[in-house]
Amino acid sequence: MSCCGVEEELLKKTRSRCAVCSKDCEAEVYRTVETPSRVLLRKSCEEHGEQEVCISSDARFYWLAKGQESCCGGNACCASDEGEDGTLGANAAGGTP
Repeated sequence: MSCCGVEEELLKKTRSRCAVCSKDCEAEVYRTVETPSRVLLRKSCEEHGEQEVCISSDARFYWLAKGQESCCGGNACCASDEGEDGTLGANAAGGTP
């Protein structure tokens, strides 16, 4: 999927609340395919329409907050799937890359 010229990957479908009326609404969580990758929540209220919120300006922190050691297949986190391994996650766990 693509929005505003930025490629996106759907991570999951979920439920959220409208920012205006707080009613329950359908939502989807996306990861942008850019460096650094961001995580976005896109929700749709029947009354107030589409809304988008940036959950994480750096997807690496989103994965750490979810309790995963790394978003990069067991390596220390990198900024993108094509990037070099970094130290985020390894440092948090007290390890070294």
